[in-house]
This record gives sequence, C-alpha cells and structure tokens, in this order.
Amino acid sequence: MKHSKFTKVMAVVMSFVLLVSAVSVSSYLFTQDDVVSAEIENANASQYVAPVKDELNEKQQNVLLKAADTLVESMENNVEDMTVTETAVVAGKEQDLTSLGGIVKALLSVRTVLELKYIGMACLENIFVGLLGGISNMIKAPSNLLGVDEFVSKDFYEGTETFLDAPAKDAKWSLGYSQASLVPDDINSRNYYLGGYLMQQLGGNKVEDVIDDMKVRIIAMNDNSGRGTAIFATIDCIGISNKDIRVIRNKLADYAKENNIVSINVFSTHCHSSIDTQGLWNPLLPTVLNNGFVKFTGKGEYKTGTDEKFMALLANRTANAMKEAVEDMEKGTLTYSEYDASRYYTDDRPSADNVKSVVERLGRFVFTPDSGSTPTIIVNGGAHPSITGLKTDKSSGRELSADYVATMEEIINDAGYDFMFFNGAINGVYPDRGPSNDGVDMPHRYQVAQRYGYELGFHVLYMTKSEAEIEKDAFAKEALNKYLPADYEKGGSLWYKGKEACAETEVAPILNIRCEEILIKVSNPLFTAVGKLGLTNSNMVVDDEGTFYYVSEIGYLEIGDKKVAMLPGEVSPDLFTGKGGYTAEGSVTQTEYAYPTFPEIAEDENLLVFGLANDAVGYIVPDNDYCNCIINYQELISLGSTVASTLSIAFEELIESVK
Repeated sequence: MKHSKFTKVMAVVMSFVLLVSAVSVSSYLFTQDDVVSAEIENANASQYVAPVKDELNEKQQNVLLKAADTLVESMENNVEDMTVTETAVVAGKEQDLTSLGGIVKALLSVRTVLELKYIGMACLENIFVGLLGGISNMIKAPSNLLGVDEFVSKDFYEGTETFLDAPAKDAKWSLGYSQASLVPDDINSRNYYLGGYLMQQLGGNKVEDVIDDMKVRIIAMNDNSGRGTAIFATIDCIGISNKDIRVIRNKLADYAKENNIVSINVFSTHCHSSIDTQGLWNPLLPTVLNNGFVKFTGKGEYKTGTDEKFMALLANRTANAMKEAVEDMEKGTLTYSEYDASRYYTDDRPSADNVKSVVERLGRFVFTPDSGSTPTIIVNGGAHPSITGLKTDKSSGRELSADYVATMEEIINDAGYDFMFFNGAINGVYPDRGPSNDGVDMPHRYQVAQRYGYELGFHVLYMTKSEAEIEKDAFAKEALNKYLPADYEKGGSLWYKGKEACAETEVAPILNIRCEEILIKVSNPLFTAVGKLGLTNSNMVVDDEGTFYYVSEIGYLEIGDKKVAMLPGEVSPDLFTGKGGYTAEGSVTQTEYAYPTFPEIAEDENLLVFGLANDAVGYIVPDNDYCNCIINYQELISLGSTVASTLSIAFEELIESVK
C-alpha cells in the first residue's frame, strides 16, 4: 500500500510524540534532572519532525530543517545538563538516546521507517531497563553469594582427554538406553505447577490432568577406544539449571569413577506443559516473601522457586536411569540421515527483509545392536514443544504432557525402536502444522500436538523412503489408519506426498567430547533480581566491581564425522545460518554480528546443535540484535546482551583446544 506524503509526515510526528512522552520517564530515571523534564514537558513535537527528504518537496524540507536546526541549537546549549554518557547503536551509528537532544539528532538522521522503529525500540529499552534496574538495585545481594574467585568447581566433567581423528583398533560403537517417568506418585493429591506460560502462572497454573508421561530419556555411548563412556539425558521440561544438573552428577560420582564415565550431560526438550523445573512458574509470592524475610532479618533459609520434593525425585530417578543405561550398553552400528522439515517449522523473528532463519534440518541417528535387540532412534529437531500448554477457549492449558515429543515417541516405539530426542536452535522457532493444517477440527490443543508429533514421527521412521516405497510399506499403511485416520485427509495433505528418499550413511565409531565451564555476564536486571532473590537454583557469582555472572557450560561433540555444538539455552538459528538478526539489515542496531557463525567456527556447514545443554540460560540472541524493550520476549528472558558473543568466543577457544 502506498502512503501519501502527508500520511508519512504525520506518522513521523505521532511517533515522535510517543518518544517525547517516553523520554520524560527515561530522563527522570537516568538523570533525575528537573531541567530536562521541564524542557521535554514544554516541547512542541510538531517542530521536531525528522524529514524523510526524498518524500518532501524543497519548501517542506526547508521549513522542517530550519525548525529542527533551531531546536537542536537550543538543546545543545543545555547538552551538559541533558546528556547521559550511555549511547546506543541504531542504524549502524552510535546515538545518544537518553536525552531529548540526542533523540532529536537521531530522528533527523532517519531515512526509513525501519530506522524509526529501531530508534523507538532503543528508547523503550532505556526506559524498561532503567525501571528493572531500579527495582533490582533495591534488592541486596545474599550474604552467601560467592565472588568469582571463590567459586569451586565440583561435579563438572570435561570429557575425553584426547580427540581421535580415526577409529581406534577394533573400535565398535556401544550404546545403552534407559528412560524413567518423572510424574510423581501423588500427582493427583498434591499441587504441582506447569512451567512455560508466565501469564497463566499468575492465576495458578497447577496440573489439572495428565495426558501423557513426563520422562527422562537416556543414552550411554562409547567407541570402545578405552577413553571412557559419555552419558546423555534429555528431560521433558522447560529447562534445568546447571546447579541442579550438578546435583544429578553428584549422585553418580562414585559410579562414574568405577565405570570410567568421563562425561555426563543433561538436556531439556523445553516442553511448556511439564512440571516446572526452573522455579519461575510455581507460585512466586511465598518464595519472594520468605527470601526477603531471610535477607533482611538473617533468620531462616532461602528457598528456590522450584518444588524441592519434586526436584529431589527428578534427580534420584534420573541418576538411577543413567546407571541402567550404562548397564544396558551393547555393541552395534550407527547410521545417520537427515530430512528438510522446514514446512513443519515457523520462525517468529523474521529479519527486516523477511528472510526466515529457521534451521530446517531434522536429523536421525539409528543404533542397531549386533545382538538383534531393540534398536534406538536418536532425533535432533528444532521447535518449541509448546502446543499443549497454551490456554484457549476449549483448552485450559493445564494438562501435563510432553507435547509433540510424546507422540513422536509413541509411533517410533510402535515401529520397534527406543527413542531419544535432542532439541536444536529453537529461539523463536515453533511448530507449524504445515501439511497437518488441513481443515480438520481439533478443539483441544493437545490433539494438535499429537497430530504434529505423529507426522514428524512418520518422517523420522521413513526418512530413507520415497513416496512410492512408503505406499507399499505394510507398517506405514497400518500406522496411517491408526494414528492419522481418514478424516485427516480432507485437505489431501498426507504426510508422505511428494516425499523423496534421503541418503543414509554409516557413522564411524569415534566419540570425542569436550566441555568447558564459562561465566556468562548478567546484564538483564530482571535476572539479576531473580538471582539475588534465589528464585532459580543457579550458580551466580559476583566480581569485585559488582557485576554478576552465571556459571554455565559449553560443549563440543563429535559422533564420527558429525560435529555437534552443545549450547546452554534457546539458541537463535541466526547464529548458525548467518541470516536474520545476524546481519546488519536484519538487526536492531543495523550492524552485523561481530563473530563467525558456529558452523564457520567448527569449519563444518553441517554442524548440528543440541540446545539447552547442561543449563537453561534463556534465549541466546545475537548481540547486535539484542533490545530488551519489553515488546521483545526473547530479550526479556535472556541473561543479557553479550550471551551470544560469550558463547561464540568460548566455542572458538574450545575448538582450538581440541585441534
């Protein structure tokens, strides 16, 4: 739609009116200067319009520029009183947006609607972060908070001491599988709360029903090179902190020494309809009041937001299942294939030029035991399991479920396989019903999750089969009638239509893994406050300058020639694709991310990613695209603006250390 010159000018005027209103709050927060507030209050916004020169005639330009020049000159006379030293990068340039004069200058440089949008977002960030910072600063740090140099590393596993370039003599894959239910025995008689939707939590998001199981799934692997066994566990949960993961490891400490276990890793599916394992979705008020009382009186004990009884159950059952997986290990072969599943994913963070940044790959490892016992399928996908947990008119959103992961497992189990799942780069990536969206009325959201999981399960099972081969397959016909009955065919979108066979290759028996402890700076005052209040069970430390950090981990894994980045949060696909927010044109700051993509660092364009690995630090957004202005949910639930670069630097150092 084309807009008239008058409409465009008025849009700029109204945008500036909003900015003037916002900056009156911002200036008070940052400077508390009555002079500045008075200048803003008396401002006539119509005088300060930034001209879009190409759209105005010469007379209009001259009038507006003269008025703007007069304004800027008057502002510069008071610049010492008005200006704050902090700056922001907007449209690729450093801009002072903490003063009226700075905003006016920034607006005068605007040439596109996109730049105007980014200036507005940056102003909102100043206000929002200022408000959060003020609240966070009112909360005193706990007396038992450790300094950076005081933290003692415990229950951390570095991995294999050496990396092999070729299989050891007589090498052979060994893999063991186990799983355990994490649903408490008293689920129907005691209150448990689901994690994943903050606004629903405010009304008490307690479990009302159980649709399917909440599980931990585990594989134990080694390549029989004598360098040790690695354990990988994935929990159907929203996320689990590194500190809680170390509790699980501690329960295996003696067993690990006795059985040469060199690596223990715990991942989350990031399911939004499982029991809260982070402490942000249980009733917060009692915890906040308790911890506030302890903080100000020195009496009592701090409590985390998680249910301590449930977390103890989770740790015990997970540790026991890990031992079972090790005991279950047997020799066999491993293969790998992958499928383009882009039509099943959607990205809610498109770049400015509408480039979708989804990592489209659905990967599948298959372990086949020499003994003929049950084989194991290991899936690596990349979308939020968030379908079931959202409240709608016909669904309460309070049913416990593993979401689509549960039905993927159901159909894969039915085909005779054990099932393991690693989620991928899921920042902003959600399920798209795609072919499933064929007009079938499914009033409850869990039915949508079931359908979605079944279709993905079919694709995993038949990754190496074409449409013609699938139509001749007996199990496919039987399973289609069982899981996707005839009434789902209304749109003619059967899951295998047009499908081509994907290649499958054998994976050489090489298991290399290395992990490293890292410190992630907390620049988001929301998480500083959460850490100070002890709402999450995290290892937060502080340096001599009062800057807070989370102790976390990063990992690098090689399964044969398949390289894997293990990253501790919800990773932006942009950091793998080099698209979207990674680019100057797609980012808030209009500058490019300063570091190589993770595949470039690993020197492998097919680098896999296992997300939420050994920690849950929130969203991992490229530094150049970070703007914590409340309208960006990803930045709100992130430790801060330098998480991505911290991981990029650490991953590069990790790769260098194993070369």
